[in-house]
Amino acid sequence: MFARFRQHSGERPRSGSAENDFQGDLVVKSQTPGLPCGVKLLFDPSSPASSSTSSSSSPGFVKIPQGNNYIVNSKIVQLPIYFPPSCVEKRKYFQPRPAELKKISDTLLPNHSSLLKPRPTNLLVFAITGLGGSGKTELAHEFIRIYRSEFDVIFYLVSDSVVRLSDQFSRLAAVLGLVDESEKSDQTRCLELVKLWLGNPIKAMPELGNLNNDNIERARWLLIFDNADNPDILNQFWPHAGYGSVLVTSRNPLARCRFLNPTETLELGSLPLDDAVSLLKYLTEDEKIKDPQTDDAARAIAVRLDSLPLAIDQIGSIIVDRRMSIVRFAAVYSQTRDYHSLYREKHLHQGYEHSLASVWAFENLEKETFALLCVVAFLDPEGIDEALLDPAFCVPQTKHFPTNTSGYHYHLSKLVNTSMLEKDRDTGRVRIHRLVQDVARAKMAEVPGALSAAFNDAFSRVASQWPFLNRVYVIGTSGKVDRWSKCDSLFPHILHLCGIFNDLPSSEKIDIASVDFAELTLEAAQWRMECGHGHHARPLIDLVEKIYNSLDKSTHTRQYGQLYRAKVILACDYRNGDECLRFAQLEIEQEQIRADQEGRLTGELAISNNNMAMAHAYCGEFTKALPYLARSEEIRKQLPGFKRFNLYSPLVHRGVVYNYIGETAKAAAVLTQALDDRQREIGRDDRVSLRTASIYYALGNVRLSQGDLKSSLALHQEALHRAREIAGPTNRSTLRCMFQVARVLAALGKHAEAYEHLNTVLCNSINYKHNERETAGAAYLFATCCKRLGKDTEARSWLKMSLGIYNALVPNQARMEDNITESDVFGLVIYDNINC
Repeated sequence: MFARFRQHSGERPRSGSAENDFQGDLVVKSQTPGLPCGVKLLFDPSSPASSSTSSSSSPGFVKIPQGNNYIVNSKIVQLPIYFPPSCVEKRKYFQPRPAELKKISDTLLPNHSSLLKPRPTNLLVFAITGLGGSGKTELAHEFIRIYRSEFDVIFYLVSDSVVRLSDQFSRLAAVLGLVDESEKSDQTRCLELVKLWLGNPIKAMPELGNLNNDNIERARWLLIFDNADNPDILNQFWPHAGYGSVLVTSRNPLARCRFLNPTETLELGSLPLDDAVSLLKYLTEDEKIKDPQTDDAARAIAVRLDSLPLAIDQIGSIIVDRRMSIVRFAAVYSQTRDYHSLYREKHLHQGYEHSLASVWAFENLEKETFALLCVVAFLDPEGIDEALLDPAFCVPQTKHFPTNTSGYHYHLSKLVNTSMLEKDRDTGRVRIHRLVQDVARAKMAEVPGALSAAFNDAFSRVASQWPFLNRVYVIGTSGKVDRWSKCDSLFPHILHLCGIFNDLPSSEKIDIASVDFAELTLEAAQWRMECGHGHHARPLIDLVEKIYNSLDKSTHTRQYGQLYRAKVILACDYRNGDECLRFAQLEIEQEQIRADQEGRLTGELAISNNNMAMAHAYCGEFTKALPYLARSEEIRKQLPGFKRFNLYSPLVHRGVVYNYIGETAKAAAVLTQALDDRQREIGRDDRVSLRTASIYYALGNVRLSQGDLKSSLALHQEALHRAREIAGPTNRSTLRCMFQVARVLAALGKHAEAYEHLNTVLCNSINYKHNERETAGAAYLFATCCKRLGKDTEARSWLKMSLGIYNALVPNQARMEDNITESDVFGLVIYDNINC
């Protein structure tokens, strides 16, 4: 479906280009009649920068220069492209696997003639699965090295999390020239732009007079999803269609049947014994010609290691580090205690933990070195900033952890020298193989309390740098965007810790500071909701709830109040009025108990009243909301250090509620007062949060209710401008503002401009379940615009989508194409506001 959308960089098309069929004709004077008294716009709708960037639905082709160049967004990019460049470099050694490479190449090498013909769904896909350490990644790299000349573009992506994949796709968009470096932060847009390019990677075209889809030359691309151990996370990154090849590596055998047929997979096992012996001798530089003693010793080691490539590689490094020959090493490491778990055959059949533990010989590490490894084993393996490990930044809690910077670097080098860790020499950033982490934790489990101690240390280090909002809550600080960058850098560690916590045995969880860990996790969930990603927050909140279920509510009122508050916000994010009301009631009860216990009014009690009002509003019970808003306002006025702008939430929600019950004059007055209060405190150029944008949005809705379309358009454009500048072009609040701009444009008869805005909205929201109510309205309005523009087939398709969502949400009032109305689909959003 996304292949139908035309994306662009947001830059105004050059004069005379094929993309200049439409020009934004939105011109609204800044002195728009009907604006509330005192309201001034930072965003001038009449300025060129604010005009709607529009273009036709044609591809907007430009002539492609000859040679290995292609044009994207008027930028010439030299082919071939390898991302990252190191993906095509020769590895230090690869034990040949010709049969496996042939099977992969037979599937993935492109048919050159097919590149001139549409192949919209016939992606060439292959998956390599198998035991961790069996050489899946090395085999993928060898395929790249041998066959790189068969592809114009190769993308190698570490695929262990949505967060990391999103970041890599953003960088890909910049490498391809689809966005500027400054636009990489818009991850949703970057993802869709790259996927669209993969679907039609035009490399060269004939002269315009001979323009025909059959003779357009397309780039040949290879996309590698490496370490995709959870195949489900690939869904949103999987190409819609395309002219390329996809190679997946995964420890999860389900990857074999998730995206491809059984014949397109390879279950990679251990090396043949002779190959394992050859590999070990090569790595140790102990290749004595026809030396039976060396061959026998190498064979004995390989058998003990089950010929696992990573285990062979690691033991080879240890032999070199010890300055031993293979024969000498086999003699020294000849006892059962030297190869602990390799003799536990039942474990060998279940996984690699024990065999790798003996390969890496953790027991030989100095206690300070192992303590450092223990902490690293709980942090995100793809990148650990030095500030999280260096004692100069964090006070060590794990026993034997290095106590000073010099000691830290010494013991870190010990781990780097054994290839357990990688360290960036410029930044000090550390990477660790996930297998090393797994085995280190398995080793810790042998010592009672070791796992929980290292877990506590790891999450405490993250918590020490997290910009907390709720530890000492101050009214008016929610939604501050200046902390988002720091949160973004720490969030992968919290995700990693949550995954480990879920897998820990109950006996280990007893000694974990679970309340503190839950507090950090809940803060991370709140940040994701601030960014408009409630679907990321839900599993985090569920984990916190499991932890808090073991607590006594009467003595943990603060924690339960925060939990219920997060659940209220999440329910609002999903537009679930019943859930919102249920948790708002629980929240207000907890906060009232806490206030009674402390003998004072609290900011959290004011918020809980505000949330109770909001919950009633989401259920359509608008008059029930007003008393709670009055109570919230009353409490805020009695708090120490009160300022007028602290009344933002109750005033804005009161204005929105007034609008819904038809008292539009009161609504405009209250909202204008809220805007004046905020501008007096912060100034007109509010970049602290989305709160000023939300006031403009609410005022725009009031003017829309009053039928003042010009004022409504100006106010909604101001809200859109501010939201885009502060939160980014694809933030959920930004998209909601964009939808309202499109709605007013359509009402003014400017369907082409509305079409462009709605195209962007749908591109960036259609795949998210929690957006489905907004999606229904956007799809309906998009269908209306399509019909007005003569795009009847497209209109019918979008109307069907809108109808399907509506009937699924309101089955007892099912509609058909001929009787569904605008009020039906717009009414799915019972309470429309930007919640911040």
